[in-house]
Amino acid sequence: MTLPAWSVRVEYDYYGFPDKSVGFSAGPNYFFTEEIRLNRQTVTVGVNYHFGYVTPVAAPYVTK
Repeated sequence: MTLPAWSVRVEYDYYGFPDKSVGFSAGPNYFFTEEIRLNRQTVTVGVNYHFGYVTPVAAPYVTK
């Protein structure tokens, strides 16, 4: 417990969208299709500081 007021997070996301074929016309005798593929991978890193952090104190141990 070296830095109790700080926390760190790491997040990985994969976005896989369905493939799609799109047709294009560039004149009366010219037509072509294009295959669109979209997949993304992202990583985010976060560092947080908790303002007003108070170190927890253990409750006293009472014996009879």
